[in-house]
Amino acid sequence: MKLLFWLALIVLVCWALHSKKNKAVARASQTGFKADKDAEPIVQCAQCGIHFPESEAITVSSSVFCSEEHRRLYFAS
Repeated sequence: MKLLFWLALIVLVCWALHSKKNKAVARASQTGFKADKDAEPIVQCAQCGIHFPESEAITVSSSVFCSEEHRRLYFAS
C-alpha cells in the first residue's frame, strides 16, 4: 500500500511539473518573448569588451569601439 501511495505521488508531481512547464511556454509565446525583428544588432568593443548597440559604435577598419577614447587607447598600445 505504501508503494502504491509513493508511486501515485511521484506520478502526480511529474504531471504537475509538466503541466506548469507547458503553461510557461504558452505564456511566453503569447507575450512575445521571441526575437524582435526590429532589434538592433549588438557589437563588442575591441578595447573593453562591453556589448552595446551597433548604432553607437565607432568603427575603424574591422575594429569596433564604444568610445573615441577606447579607439585611441587601442591603437596607442
